[in-house]
Amino acid sequence: MVLMGDDNEKFIGKLVPPDKSNCLSLIMIRDKQTNKAQLIQVSQYNTSKYIQEKENSESENDSIDDKYETKRDNLYKTFGSKKSLRMMYMGSKTKVNKEATNKKIDKTASEITVDIEDLKDLNGDNVDYYLPKCDREAINPEGVYKLTSMLSAEELESLDEVADHVLSDPPLESPEGSEFSPFFVMALKYLGSNHNSMQIKCLLFADAILYFLKLHMDKLRKKKISSTVCPFSKNVSRKILEEFTVVTEVERLRPEQAIDKAICWFLISTLIACKFSLDTALVCPYLLNKKLDLPRFEKILKVIGLSPLGSGIWTLKAPLTSFSPRKLKKFKRSR
Repeated sequence: MVLMGDDNEKFIGKLVPPDKSNCLSLIMIRDKQTNKAQLIQVSQYNTSKYIQEKENSESENDSIDDKYETKRDNLYKTFGSKKSLRMMYMGSKTKVNKEATNKKIDKTASEITVDIEDLKDLNGDNVDYYLPKCDREAINPEGVYKLTSMLSAEELESLDEVADHVLSDPPLESPEGSEFSPFFVMALKYLGSNHNSMQIKCLLFADAILYFLKLHMDKLRKKKISSTVCPFSKNVSRKILEEFTVVTEVERLRPEQAIDKAICWFLISTLIACKFSLDTALVCPYLLNKKLDLPRFEKILKVIGLSPLGSGIWTLKAPLTSFSPRKLKKFKRSR
């Protein structure tokens, strides 16, 4: 993944894999004075505009500025001269016009529809960037998505101890300070008594991704974050950070595209644990928010390849059909 740009705009993208033909992409640079030319091999990247998350500190600074302006205006009204009063009224008029303009901009932005095709801008003509490695030609759901496609053997082995502990002594609740989240406990109860070690590891991985999605950017920038994303395995923590963040010379970033990718991986890991039949009541309370509403959530389920059965149950049918964004209607992306 690459991040480029200047002080005004930034773009994020991924290297386009070269085709299998025996051809190279070259650029010729010619010196007009000497008439000499040089061939340089180049690579191709698919990029899209990077939208940085807003920090809570911005809203806090705005509230402080508003309080300061209110107190200053009160002083002008009580002790100010005619000139200061005139400046105050002109400033308030300008502020009102600015607020009205901002409201119009927000209203216009909220009415903008985003086609599901926007999800594939980062990686060419498909949505494979957002999904782990999968076999679309598999004849059964178990062959489409596998946990071994998301975690290496070493990363899976690092979860053996906690998985065995959960099998022998499953947590029944999630009190404050517990290593097991409410989602993990609820999902474990959903599986019932008939579950194995691999299903437990799927839920542990999904739970770590969910923690990463809820993590504030201030904590994400800390150096010791690799030991807290997954409290049971540093290897899994590093995997999540490498897969869903972008590290620059200054800081660690979590772009919108990486968040969408993390949501897909979370849902797929939970899907594997639930034997490829997902109850949305299990995940919606922990995923849905202002940015991810129910219509957009259902679009993501379709990108993964799930089909609705009714009563909130979505299932994976094999073989996985080729994804065709044009068949899906446009939807609004919440802001």
